[in-house]
Amino acid sequence: MKTPYTYYWGMKAHRELVHNGPFDEVLYTSNKEILEGTTFSFFIVVDGEVKTS
Repeated sequence: MKTPYTYYWGMKAHRELVHNGPFDEVLYTSNKEILEGTTFSFFIVVDGEVKTS
């Protein structure tokens, strides 16, 4: 569950980058780890293993 602080800054970044900016979507990362997408799921297959965010 997101905290209000995290949710607020995530929505603020989304609004600035997507609604008012040149991007269609935002992929949130922190410390080189994928946290989440705004309206989509993210996954990658590494050596036959599916990894999700």
